[in-house]
Amino acid sequence: MNKDGSVKRVILFLVFILLFTKSLQWLNGVLLGDKIHLQMEGVRIMKRNLRTKLLIEIGRHEAIQFAKQILNTYQVEEIQPPKLGLTMIKIRESAKQSLFYIGEVLITETKVKIQASFGIGIVIEEDEDLSRALAIIDAVYKENLPEAAILDKELEELEVKYHQKQEQMKCSVERTKVNFETMKI
Repeated sequence: MNKDGSVKRVILFLVFILLFTKSLQWLNGVLLGDKIHLQMEGVRIMKRNLRTKLLIEIGRHEAIQFAKQILNTYQVEEIQPPKLGLTMIKIRESAKQSLFYIGEVLITETKVKIQASFGIGIVIEEDEDLSRALAIIDAVYKENLPEAAILDKELEELEVKYHQKQEQMKCSVERTKVNFETMKI
């Protein structure tokens, strides 16, 4: 009986590990997948990676202003003040599709807590204000505060501006591109 009980425990443990890894894969797909937006409780919520990219690329001012509003409204506990650090940059080699570390980059990292949710803000270079703002915004979304829906509307406008900026960049590159088929050899 003891042997049968231990076999059952091992099988249950293996099933638990399988379900846990599957749920982690699903969660990773939800957080970092190709889909840009999530639907939660009838509200369109922008994904974390896109939200962060927009705020860093073209929405620095908006992020800092929004964070100031949150600081005036909620109690924000700074778990880790803005701190400089180094992190390794991972890149995929194109021929063999293997990952390797290309080098280190200077980052600023901040961790905050709003109510029961933690937020983290990491930016390249030394930018304490933006790092703190991103951490506050991350905590706002994790806590599902009503201000997240307000920020989401601003982020949609930033997304349009970002795509316009990308299109302008693409057009300027296309103008300088050489068409080798029209060249005489």
